[in-house]
Amino acid sequence: MILGIIKPCFSDKKYLIGQTINTSKLKDAERKLDHQVTEIIALKDQLEAENIYLRKEYKTKHDFKNIIGNSEAFMHSLYR
Repeated sequence: MILGIIKPCFSDKKYLIGQTINTSKLKDAERKLDHQVTEIIALKDQLEAENIYLRKEYKTKHDFKNIIGNSEAFMHSLYR
């Protein structure tokens, strides 16, 4: 609620004025947005965990220890 006191210049009386704003739609939208952000964070964490698992699984299936050469660039290309 917004309140204010006004005193017209033509009178000695003071008046109190106010205005109310319905924020229920704004609060509902904020709750929905918070829920969606929480869901997105959970999905991102799940995706990162799956990515790590799959990289480890791929690395164990494609063991490159017996390949000649071990430069950083070469190993990086094999890892990807």
